[in-house]
Amino acid sequence: MVRRRFVSFLFFLTPIVASASPAFCLASGQDTVLYQPAVERNFQDAMRLFQGHSYQTAFAIFERIVDQRENTHRTSASYVMAAKSLYRLGEYQSSVALLRKFLDRFEKSEYVDDAVYTLGLDYYQLEQYKESARSFLNARQISGDTALAARAEKMLGMAASTNLEIPELREVLRD
Repeated sequence: MVRRRFVSFLFFLTPIVASASPAFCLASGQDTVLYQPAVERNFQDAMRLFQGHSYQTAFAIFERIVDQRENTHRTSASYVMAAKSLYRLGEYQSSVALLRKFLDRFEKSEYVDDAVYTLGLDYYQLEQYKESARSFLNARQISGDTALAARAEKMLGMAASTNLEIPELREVLRD
């Protein structure tokens, strides 16, 4: 009896497995995405370049991953790393635009807190201190990463204490 059920189960499962694509799907905060080994290699190469301070080349690779038609397992991370590359290149407005697009597209991503923190850094450099403080406060509140939350809190203190008047600070805290 057990053997018959097992054989029936295998009979049912075989067409499903046979029709699956070679790249398999993973569940994520950004819905279902494809794992693609080539994308993984490109992402790791870009990370090495970023860590080696080759921000322009890293950005180009991250951007190619972002611009692919289908979401892969590295799409959302590539958005954030591309924006961080732009930040390091001093292209703050472009970084803001990319992070806004990321936040609209992947609002449930595990990288939202990092994106919001990076937005705060961009706004700080653009001397938009109220927006910067809002971003740092938001990053502090939503982050599950204690190190990131601590950095956001420190930057919030810097933005607020040196660049905001009391009424502006109240407005940020009220929002």
